[in-house]
Amino acid sequence: MYSIDVDPYDTKHVIIAFHEAPDVAESTDAGATWTKHLTPVEDGGSSYYPFFIDTGSATTTRTTWL
Repeated sequence: MYSIDVDPYDTKHVIIAFHEAPDVAESTDAGATWTKHLTPVEDGGSSYYPFFIDTGSATTTRTTWL
């Protein structure tokens, strides 16, 4: 893992990225299971820094991350 962010409204909802790998993964059960999300660059040399955008609402923050 290279970077990690936790949903400010749900501590079991986590997003991570990997160093120099085009992978972003999301967990909604505190890391027991993960879902990989495709990224625009699949070159193996890019690193991502995903983060939640706090919209002021738990419902919309859950789906608003970069």
